[in-house]
Amino acid sequence: GQNWKKFDNFPGIPFMTLVTCVLPSIHDVNTVYATFDGRKDNSNWTPYILKSTDKGETWRSVSSNLPLGSVYTILEDHVSPDMLFVGTEYGVFVTIDGGKKWVQLKNGLPAIQVPELDIQRRENDLVIATFGRGFYVMDDYSFLRELTPDNLARPAHIFNIKDTWQFSMASNLSYQGEAYFRTPNPAVTVRIKYHVKEQPQPASARRGRQAEEQPEPVLVFTITNAAGEVVTVTERPFETGVGSISWNMRIQPQQAPGQEQDAAGAQRFRAAARIAPPGKYFVKVERKLGDNTELLAAPVPFNVVELDRELLRSPNNPLQRMFK
Repeated sequence: GQNWKKFDNFPGIPFMTLVTCVLPSIHDVNTVYATFDGRKDNSNWTPYILKSTDKGETWRSVSSNLPLGSVYTILEDHVSPDMLFVGTEYGVFVTIDGGKKWVQLKNGLPAIQVPELDIQRRENDLVIATFGRGFYVMDDYSFLRELTPDNLARPAHIFNIKDTWQFSMASNLSYQGEAYFRTPNPAVTVRIKYHVKEQPQPASARRGRQAEEQPEPVLVFTITNAAGEVVTVTERPFETGVGSISWNMRIQPQQAPGQEQDAAGAQRFRAAARIAPPGKYFVKVERKLGDNTELLAAPVPFNVVELDRELLRSPNNPLQRMFK
């Protein structure tokens, strides 16, 4: 801080526009980002984001398709230098190509001013602070890094599945009083995220009465263990784009062919599922149409890891040191 250099002239930015954020890149010492808020200059709501790759000597805009709304903060992904998040007047936007195209993150996040963003790197969680003391967390956004042209061009793609801890959730909240507050914990499940490309329909499926007789396609997710044995099968309506399913780490009991169940019987059937042992598993996705099944994504491995209680109590456990 002994020497400072003033920058007050930026391409496309009105003079004396408020600078809301300056972000030095964590990937390149020469790269820096700056965002601006033009509301104090004749109510200018243009989204301004500039990038410099020569320590501020020259700048270029990376706002591209951002809609009207001031930009208050910008954040770099700690793994991919091309992934950026911005907080604007109307929510959070993300780019995976360095600012060529921005997409709004919704899924429960309202269109509200977002002045601060942060990343919990170990879990890949995006932490969002909004105007009015609101607080949101986007759990494990790492799948966004895999939205490459090659993966999107495939019939389907299963994103990398991180190791999942297997444990029983404690439920004893005695003696907490009326002042105890908590938000619900995530379910103890394996979260499987995927992308399905839009599939062309056969010509026969688009013709009047023939179309009415065509069965609806479904997505079939099959999980197998390391020995290739089927553990569980889940069906979902065939929908394109990004989606997710959850596996509760239980082995689905086999139902006799042709056996029918009422609602109570189906509930007992699900309850009979036993806990799957820790180990390596695989999941694949298929498209089922009537009696025909087509493989969309080959099996992808993932691990179920038992939470070691003794290790948690050990003073050598890094988690113990982390929370002291």
